[in-house]
Amino acid sequence: MADAVKKTEVHRYVLNPRRAGAVPRAGALLRVHFDDFELPGHADLFPWREFGDPALETWLEELRSGRLSQTLRIAIQAARDEALAISKNEPLIKGSVINHALATDPIDLAVSDVMEARRGTFPAIKIKIGRHAPLEEAAALQRLSSHWGIRLRLDANERTTKENLLIFLDALPIRIRESLELIEDPFKFDLRAWSDFRRETGITIAYDRGPAERGSADQELEALGEIFSSGAAQVLIHKPAWQDDARATFARRKNIPVIVTSILGHPVGNIWAAAKASELAPDSVNGCFSHVAYKEDDASRTLIKSKQARGCRMVGIGVGLGLQSKWFNRLRWESLG
Repeated sequence: MADAVKKTEVHRYVLNPRRAGAVPRAGALLRVHFDDFELPGHADLFPWREFGDPALETWLEELRSGRLSQTLRIAIQAARDEALAISKNEPLIKGSVINHALATDPIDLAVSDVMEARRGTFPAIKIKIGRHAPLEEAAALQRLSSHWGIRLRLDANERTTKENLLIFLDALPIRIRESLELIEDPFKFDLRAWSDFRRETGITIAYDRGPAERGSADQELEALGEIFSSGAAQVLIHKPAWQDDARATFARRKNIPVIVTSILGHPVGNIWAAAKASELAPDSVNGCFSHVAYKEDDASRTLIKSKQARGCRMVGIGVGLGLQSKWFNRLRWESLG
C-alpha cells in the first residue's frame, strides 16, 4: 500500500476540550495523494501519549521515512478509503450510524445535557469516570436522577479500583443504576478479577484495550477469544484508528457484540470511524460523536451544518468525507517531502 502513495501533506490543528482545566490537544490531518486515484483522501492523526502513542512529530518523521507503524498504516488506509469514495462519487459513510452521547466528566454533566441527549434521540450517554472520588462522582449523577430516562454507559479507562467502583455503584440513584448498560474497562485488566466482578454484580463489561493488543495477530485473536470465553468481558469496543478490522470481524463471527468508537480526535477521524461502524457494527449504538468533547470550531460547525450530525446519527452525505466547504478549502497544507 505504501508504494501507491505519491505524496503526503499535513495540516496541524489544536482541539480545546470543554472540560474545565483540560489542556488543548494537538493532532494533524493528512492529505494523501495516491498513484491510482485522481484526487487525494484525508485522514486524522491524533496521538494519545497517555496510552503509549509517540509524539506527533515522531509520527510525522516516520511518515517521511516510510517507517509505518500500525497506527500510521491505518491512517493511510483511512485516506485511501476516502479517495476511493471520491472516485466513485459516493459518501464515505454508507447510510447512517446511531451513536451514544458523550460526557467526559460526570462533574460537568448538567440537566440540560441530559435533556439535549434525550431530544436528540440518543439511546445512551457514555460517561467517563474515575478522575474523582467515587462518592463525588455518584453525587454528581444524583442531581440528574429525576431527569434521566436514558441508558448509561460508563467508561473507567482502568482509572479506578474494584473497591472504589463498587462504592460508586452502591451510591448511584436507583433510577440511574437500573439504566446501566455496561462498564468499559472497569479497573486494571485481570482475567479473574473481571470475571469475578461480572459474576458478583451481573454488570456487562466492555473490553477496549489491554493484553489482546500484544503479540502477533494470531496471538491477539487468541487472547481476545480467552477474554470473552472466560466471561471477563461481554462486549468489544473497537477503535478503527488503533486496531485493524480483524478483531471486530473475529468478534462478530463469535456473536460478540461490537461497539465502534472514535478516539476523541478531529471530526475527520470521527466521520471515518462512523464509516467503519456502518461496515463493522451497523446494528450497534456506536460512539463516533466525540466532537462534542471539544469547544466548537470551524470543523465541528461544518459537521453540523453539513447535516452529517443529525440528532444521534452520523449520516453519509455528499462525496467522501462530505466536508466540502469554504473552511475545508482554506486549510493550509505542508508537504512531508
